[in-house]
Amino acid sequence: MAVIVPSVAVAIRRMHDVGKPGWFVLIPVYDIYLATLPSEGPNAHGTAPAGLTAAS
Repeated sequence: MAVIVPSVAVAIRRMHDVGKPGWFVLIPVYDIYLATLPSEGPNAHGTAPAGLTAAS
């Protein structure tokens, strides 16, 4: 946390230096959020088999 906050602040300042809004720095965070959302219901391959879990 001690490194993340200053890094984001510097990235926002650099975005402002090139004339872009600082909100663009958060686009990768939003992409990660979307990638981790669970899907619900059946998909193109049918429903998931009962009792199937991810291998660890």
